[in-house]
Amino acid sequence: MRPAASLGEEMTATGMAAPALPADELPDYTDEDLTAALAPVMEQSLQQTLHQSGSCMDTHWEPWLRSTIRRALAEQRSLQDTVDEPGLFERFCWRIAAFFQGGSYEQMLWENSKRFRVEEVYLLERGSRELLSHAGIGEPGFSQNRRILENARRLAESLHDDEGTIRLQFRQPRGRKAEVRVGRHAVLIAVVLGEFPEALRVDLDYCLRRVEERFSARFADRDESLARVVQTYLEECLLIAMPGAGH
Repeated sequence: MRPAASLGEEMTATGMAAPALPADELPDYTDEDLTAALAPVMEQSLQQTLHQSGSCMDTHWEPWLRSTIRRALAEQRSLQDTVDEPGLFERFCWRIAAFFQGGSYEQMLWENSKRFRVEEVYLLERGSRELLSHAGIGEPGFSQNRRILENARRLAESLHDDEGTIRLQFRQPRGRKAEVRVGRHAVLIAVVLGEFPEALRVDLDYCLRRVEERFSARFADRDESLARVVQTYLEECLLIAMPGAGH
């Protein structure tokens, strides 16, 4: 008869479970041992998340965190807050500059004070370029009035350059600019007063990605109930703002 140890080794080698060791013979692993074993893997993963360009941290978690904070603070401020008026000499210079440049004093004020405001957001279906939903400052609910439909049509016509390439930014009347973000199924256009920071375009991408993930299967319907639901997502773009940098 074979010794018990040899039989146990043979059972393990053939794929059968080895007999359990008595409790007093089990290895005495501690939390420190587990931490030491996982530390290299966790550190490498964290470094990739924090520093890799286009990582999940850059494209998801940071925009998500900013969006969450904006919603929490939305009740504490008005989207129509005005920029503090500069001095008399600056106002005079900006009015003269606006006159000769064919712009407006409001435009000069926001651009020179390094402030911006997202005034409207349009969501167009990428293929047909028809309006899916819209959100704007001071609008309590979704509407398809003549002004909005006409603006959506005009924005759709301005999307492509002469070579047929989608433009990611172009000028609008009254000193506004259109910031364009392109998804797989839709195009998001934010109408902005002032200079929209390049670093915050990822926040527009985040909004567009959320809408597409949840509702792209219903885009073909283009019904009003869908437009109202999507509007609540677009309204988060209206909360994107930056404190003034001083005059």
